[in-house]
Amino acid sequence: MIAASMTYHMKQAWQSITRHPMFGANVVATIAITLGALLCATTLIYLMLIKPLPYPEMEKLYLAKQAMVNQEGDFIGEGFSYPAAKQLYNSQGENENVALSYLITDVITSLAEPVTIESGYVTNEWFDLLGATFIVGGNFSHQQKIESFTPGAILSYQLWQEQFGSDPNIQSKSIDIRGISHPIIGVLSPSFVEPEIKGIGRKTQLWLAWDFNWAEQMGWGELSSIDGAVHTLFKLHENQNVNNLKHQLNNQQRDLWQQTFANQPSFQDWQISIELIELSNAIYQGQSELIYYVFFACLGIFFIAMTNITNLFMSRTIEQQRNLAIHAAIGAKKFNLFTLLFIEYGMLLLIALPFVLAFAYLGFYLLQQHLTSVLPRAEELSLSWFSLAFSTCVLVLLNTIFTLVCRQLVPYHRLNNALNQSGKGSGIQIKASVRSSLIAIQITIAATLIFINLAMFNQAYKTINQPMGISVDNLWQLRLMEKNPTETPTETLRNDLIQINRALNQHPEIAQSTISLSPLIWFGNYPIFDPEQNTQFTPEVKLIDDGYFPMLSQTFITGENFTEQQVLDGEFVMVINEKMAHLLASTETVINKKVRFWGRDYNVIGVVQDLQLPNDLDVPPRAYVPDSRKRANIMLKSIVSTPLKKADLLSVVESVSIHYTIREIKPFDDDKHRLLFMQYTTIAVTGCLTILTLFLAIIGLYGILSYSSQLRRHEIGTRLAIGAKGSDILSMMFKENLKALFCGLIGSVFTSSCLFFMFDEQLNDLINASAIIWLSVTLVIVVSVTLIGCYLPIRQYVANPVIKCLRATEE
Repeated sequence: MIAASMTYHMKQAWQSITRHPMFGANVVATIAITLGALLCATTLIYLMLIKPLPYPEMEKLYLAKQAMVNQEGDFIGEGFSYPAAKQLYNSQGENENVALSYLITDVITSLAEPVTIESGYVTNEWFDLLGATFIVGGNFSHQQKIESFTPGAILSYQLWQEQFGSDPNIQSKSIDIRGISHPIIGVLSPSFVEPEIKGIGRKTQLWLAWDFNWAEQMGWGELSSIDGAVHTLFKLHENQNVNNLKHQLNNQQRDLWQQTFANQPSFQDWQISIELIELSNAIYQGQSELIYYVFFACLGIFFIAMTNITNLFMSRTIEQQRNLAIHAAIGAKKFNLFTLLFIEYGMLLLIALPFVLAFAYLGFYLLQQHLTSVLPRAEELSLSWFSLAFSTCVLVLLNTIFTLVCRQLVPYHRLNNALNQSGKGSGIQIKASVRSSLIAIQITIAATLIFINLAMFNQAYKTINQPMGISVDNLWQLRLMEKNPTETPTETLRNDLIQINRALNQHPEIAQSTISLSPLIWFGNYPIFDPEQNTQFTPEVKLIDDGYFPMLSQTFITGENFTEQQVLDGEFVMVINEKMAHLLASTETVINKKVRFWGRDYNVIGVVQDLQLPNDLDVPPRAYVPDSRKRANIMLKSIVSTPLKKADLLSVVESVSIHYTIREIKPFDDDKHRLLFMQYTTIAVTGCLTILTLFLAIIGLYGILSYSSQLRRHEIGTRLAIGAKGSDILSMMFKENLKALFCGLIGSVFTSSCLFFMFDEQLNDLINASAIIWLSVTLVIVVSVTLIGCYLPIRQYVANPVIKCLRATEE
């Protein structure tokens, strides 16, 4: 009996849906788009807060980070210096779960053509802590522990496929990196997920034994200098307290610092601290704000859409009052009417479910294609049981809410009267207070989203268009790599590099070549001591040659540039920027001033214009010293804007030297866009969300006011018949909704204030003088949207002869 009744109700519901295809399509499309977007955002939250990382006992994994603050209180950097990381590793007992990694870019020179890859030099505990599995071979052996200098290589599954054709006998081969032949001992399983601690979206393709990393091989690394390639991973023992471990590590590092700089008082007042950050939090550091923003924005748009659908369902219920009255007349109880509505609306939402999942799948695909560099774990985004469960639960909840709201519109005791009065225009109607509430809710959410989106859009736009103080047009960065740096004499490498630079200067497509590294890639923090003030500063320092400033068109304020001979001779001369000049001598010239750098007296010979890099909140003090042309980084300026070809440049390099190959060639614009990628993403996201918010708000207001105008079409027709103009009707409708508009704007101010209070750190930058402007713009937009929402429903009455409007009321 129950089954037969349910079957009957489902048939009735299906017939009702098919009789109103536009109504069904509107509901399904709105839910599919907005709930699909919300599902994408919720999945990002799920990955960040709930879904565990794919590592055994991941809650015990911590990334150690060392922070340095100099005696002036200036923050030097966060990460690890190479000597500190080694000391930390060596000071732990054999039973301690600690691993080191050195993540860098390398070139494989043993293949038919040099191949640039992302590499990682790790201690043999690295893969044990991460629970890695191998499809071929296995992990580094204990014979390859630190300072054993036993070579070995582990391939990623992707590199094994692309460069070695999935060769099952791969363990019989070796691979050459920087003059060292590394026997291949294993291939990682395709299921291995590398923690994104070096950079979001970075995938290491080749893993090598720790002892052969660049810092160890070249003798680099100072205790006072952060090395961004070094990472330290800990796993807590059973019942081990993270605070106790942190205290122990800090004591060890302070002892090391005091021993190293016992005879250098300027370093004694530095503050060195180690923090242990849960691996999951370390991966999401700096990106959680973007994820929360996307989630709340999608949630706001979803609420706007749901108010629209609520209005649609209420209007649909009013249309069905005769059908409901008939059911009541033949004995249907309140629960039966609730069931009838629940089944019909539920069937419509069930139809929307596959479209929700399809739209979410499209969203996952777009995120993986375009935002892998800003969204951690983006590759794990996929439809899952969580997607199905979340979507189903939301749709069931929505169906229950819609049914309860619509059920209240048709009081059971009035249904018989509705049947008797059917067709006389006196049936059940949606209360004016309900319509006003829906309008106010929509305006509250829409105004809040529009204001925040516009403010964020403006901030990102200003950052993108902020002048840098240099020109990067037609500039390229060529990064070479020594094939065998340990076996080739340093002077030979230097002479070859100079000859390569001269050959590139003669290339027909190159206007200028200089042995320097782009300012968009690297500056290092190093101490500089001013003996006159007895003060130490820690500016950003860059090693360059004489062609650096002319190529960048960076203007000299006073003094002069390095000469070629000063660079070749490695003279102790220095150029500083305006900010550094102000620190060294705020009221007098700094030219010929002596400062101590790297234990030597340097003479300041010039002051150059400040350079403000993308994302720099303020211009830091900077110093430039000659590089003696030893580092294999060459800046190129092309004659035309056409791309420089790697093959052409490689032929030039190989025609001059057998000791170098090309590691990377890319335009400066790539690095500029990399530094501004978050701003570009912000502009795209806020722009799309603003447009979608406006679209949904207009549709929602149109739907609500369309129903209101239909109820009043006789009044509208009468006013038009006695001489009212279209503008008079529009003014009347607008004035009647002023209260809802005002309540919505007040609600928006209150909501925005709450958000700024709750997320003050994340939204603090938006509170400035321009916020007044964007408040005004938001007000204009919201009023305009309300006017459009008022005009569209009455257009059919104003644009047609009055007789049609009056006749429609009689039909």
